[in-house]
Amino acid sequence: MLLTEAELIDLTGKSRPSAQVRALQIMGIDHLIRPDGSVLVARALVEQLLGLQARGNRSVKSDEPNWESLNS
Repeated sequence: MLLTEAELIDLTGKSRPSAQVRALQIMGIDHLIRPDGSVLVARALVEQLLGLQARGNRSVKSDEPNWESLNS
């Protein structure tokens, strides 16, 4: 659901939250900051931005209805 601290460091190349926020802003990645100053990034957003969503055994969810199922 959310990137782990290690994944966030890998993504940004930074370990301090303030530096992570600057890196995320430069990359155009939406994020939230918790009251304790830690950074939250949605895993699905990063996967979508990096084109990883359709890889492997993961199913790609669609917001569109399955119109084909109405014909059955």
